[in-house]
Amino acid sequence: MFDIITVGSATVDVFVDTGGKLTRGDFIEVPIGSKNLVRNIHFDTGGGATNTGCALARLGFKVAVLTKIGNDHNAGMITEALDDFGCDTSLVVVGDGPSDYSIILDARGRDRTVLTIKRMNDRLRFDELDLSRLKTRWFYFCTMLGESLKTQARLVNHALENGIRIAYNCSSYIIERRPPEFFEILRNTEVLVLNREEAELLTHREGISAMADRILEFGPSVVAITDGAKGAYGFSKDRGLFIRSHRIEVVENTGAGDAFGAAFVAGYILGKDLRTCLEIGATEAESVIQHLGAKNRLLSKEEIERQVEQNPHKIDPLRWPGGK
Repeated sequence: MFDIITVGSATVDVFVDTGGKLTRGDFIEVPIGSKNLVRNIHFDTGGGATNTGCALARLGFKVAVLTKIGNDHNAGMITEALDDFGCDTSLVVVGDGPSDYSIILDARGRDRTVLTIKRMNDRLRFDELDLSRLKTRWFYFCTMLGESLKTQARLVNHALENGIRIAYNCSSYIIERRPPEFFEILRNTEVLVLNREEAELLTHREGISAMADRILEFGPSVVAITDGAKGAYGFSKDRGLFIRSHRIEVVENTGAGDAFGAAFVAGYILGKDLRTCLEIGATEAESVIQHLGAKNRLLSKEEIERQVEQNPHKIDPLRWPGGK
């Protein structure tokens, strides 16, 4: 029996640092036909399922990762990273073809541009799963599209039939499309994590409390809304809180949302109150963004507890419930 199975994407991440030579205001410009020197290239692994899985394993949970990778040499890099964190890889599906790739350009401070190619991540079929092996207390769903989204929606039925609880981290990719499978997952989600832009896109409302009020009507019992460098919001049906970010030097913010979401959900699973869940999530995310890559400074439960005790965040109550 697993504590949690993360279900989502897995990628090889390639960080390309040009030293800002191609940046023009809010744009990265590459002249056609030009040759450009880069300062550094760094290879790592990413994707929602692996990022959250590794974070949860580092926090002491028994984790399995359900994702689809290719049969190329990059697949080994993905599974090795999962093994290093103690994630169970027995549920990983291997397809015929190359694994998915993300190229991350000039991840300077808080800014980065990501080019992603999705192949295997969108092709996870339900008939490729052995349901008898999906013994877990929780599913943590990350955004998937195509055939993989249909598979996730069918896993909701498996969860309902087997008393499995669901956490969900959705992104603008799926919110913009608004497929029925997305709302099927949302209706049965207990803990939802998304950022402010995604919350606006989902609800078509202005004001954080109004957005949270509408999101809770979709089905979740608890929602966390991250707001970049400002901090994050947490809402239940009877409480709303805002946690202010610490002022820190940001090296690179890829994976910050996954780190926050995994740690926030970890706190919830452990029975912590909303305030503590926000504190755990913010502390984990701030650790990750001070290093390159989504997994290179994930904290243990003891490390988070120590940091929270030594340097707690300021947390403000909000006018709530119901956005009043």
